[in-house]
Amino acid sequence: MIWETIHPDRLSQWILTQQQSGPPPSAYELVERPPVEELLNNPLVAPLKSVLRVHPDSGALDFDVRALPTSGFEEDVMAFSVAIANVLDHREAFEWAELDEEERGSPDNVPKAVSREYWLYVDKMRPVGPGGRITYYPRRYLVEIVVRRRGPRLGGYWRNSSDLANRVSNYLELDDAPGTRLRAGFGYYEASKYERQLLLRPVFLFLLDRPTATEGPRWRIATAVAATELPDRAATAGIASVTGCA
Repeated sequence: MIWETIHPDRLSQWILTQQQSGPPPSAYELVERPPVEELLNNPLVAPLKSVLRVHPDSGALDFDVRALPTSGFEEDVMAFSVAIANVLDHREAFEWAELDEEERGSPDNVPKAVSREYWLYVDKMRPVGPGGRITYYPRRYLVEIVVRRRGPRLGGYWRNSSDLANRVSNYLELDDAPGTRLRAGFGYYEASKYERQLLLRPVFLFLLDRPTATEGPRWRIATAVAATELPDRAATAGIASVTGCA
């Protein structure tokens, strides 16, 4: 994903700026696991039955691209994968082409395990977690699709920006971290293929790191906070695996 570097003193203002961009985005109940038989009997997916794996906790898929009824070129693989993702939950796919070297994870001259990666919008909102994407690993002939089926749309309203900023600042101990960098992102959080998740919701995600070893060893810590309040839902619902402050 793309991070925005912010000064710790501007944390509350940054959160408020995101909230001022529009009305509160929706959260969604998630279908606990897509009906496997329904999925496998879909005409698009049926040819992959012998090579397709459905993860038991998330309903995410992986499959061997050599079984695809296409020419095998990257564009064909990804187009077919988007079609399969839309069997699970209809979303708009995009590539984050403007990633810089640090965000890509390796320089251009270093071979990468991932050939192509498509991310999946929800209501024009980008994903900020490990899920919500389609990843192609060409050396393993593997496509991984992490997309959960949405159920009912839920209401909600923005949480107080100053309160959220205080929670994040205290959890990350921003006043006691010299030589560090605070980065932030906003979007919906979808967990990895190994996790059970029953609520898809908008979050503010923060990453505190020491990018150089000048002041000591390099390290990083991340936390997410729910961006909206939901009736009868805990502030950590749907993001318990990544949040350290409600």
